[in-house]
Amino acid sequence: MIRAALALCAGLVAALCAGIAEADCAFDRVTMLSSHFDPTNANATPIPGGPIPRYVQADLTAAFALAPPFFQQQLCGLDGVFIAPQGQDSWGFRNIRDGRRYLALSLSLWKHGRAPSLSAYEDQVAQRLLHGWNGFWHIHKASPDDAPAMTVLGALAHEFGHILFYDTFVNPRGSAPNYSAFCGGTFFAQSWRSLPPVAITWRSYGDVAGAHRSDDVQVQDILSALAAHRLAVRLGAARLLHRLLGLADQTGGGRWASVFAAFSPDEDFVETFKLFVLKNSKTPLQSLQLKIPLPDLVATEDIAGQCRQRPVLTAKLACFAQTFCGGGTADPCGEVCQAPH
Repeated sequence: MIRAALALCAGLVAALCAGIAEADCAFDRVTMLSSHFDPTNANATPIPGGPIPRYVQADLTAAFALAPPFFQQQLCGLDGVFIAPQGQDSWGFRNIRDGRRYLALSLSLWKHGRAPSLSAYEDQVAQRLLHGWNGFWHIHKASPDDAPAMTVLGALAHEFGHILFYDTFVNPRGSAPNYSAFCGGTFFAQSWRSLPPVAITWRSYGDVAGAHRSDDVQVQDILSALAAHRLAVRLGAARLLHRLLGLADQTGGGRWASVFAAFSPDEDFVETFKLFVLKNSKTPLQSLQLKIPLPDLVATEDIAGQCRQRPVLTAKLACFAQTFCGGGTADPCGEVCQAPH
């Protein structure tokens, strides 16, 4: 019931999986997904296709090896992992009838024969969300935390995050989310003024839902500014993006794990979980600088690098530390979850 990702425990990863799942891991059985499968049908069961390309398997193996143990365990607990055909989106899916959980990454992630760097991938995601606008960019780093394996790990974490959202908030299956069912009901309280009250059977890419608190920028304001196609208005969109992603100040910024997180409460949960996984990987994400040209300067936002200066985001990350690391932590922006819980 949403976008998702892949699977595999072959070669170098087989030993890792053996320590996580005694006999079975979804990553042992990753295949292509049949082009006839429709993930928007909440009652459907994914249909396996043929074998995945070797270069995809290599990146999946590297990504799994980087994942913190708690996330390796979660991935191995899925009922299936697939690679969706070129042109289809990735998704995470929980069958509304039997509760089985599946994930698929799009082959489009490897359209150049290897996954892009994390910085390049985040550019692609944000530009697609903002209707092709390229008035900003992430700084590429020649470092392990910007490597293609981190991109694949992040994609896996995002799509698994959608499954985790349903497991956490939507019980019984098919009902409206109970937003108080996680972290004592505090996760959304400091970011959202209103939350979607109806059942969410599918979240399409770029859907906008819910409303931010009144002291924050609304995503729809940015999209409306971009729709005018005038330079002055687009500079206004850049100012709004800067406010949305900036540090906590009089505008109430600093709440979001990414641009994507601000689009809906479920994407907020998903992208914060993704950041938590990347922060706790074997090559922890240290920084991911975003440059936003403004009329009088080029602003720099670094959500990962400035995490500790963003109290609302820090509190959200602490919720995942409590869930997956066996208790609270003084520094949820650091490496807090290397041991399985």
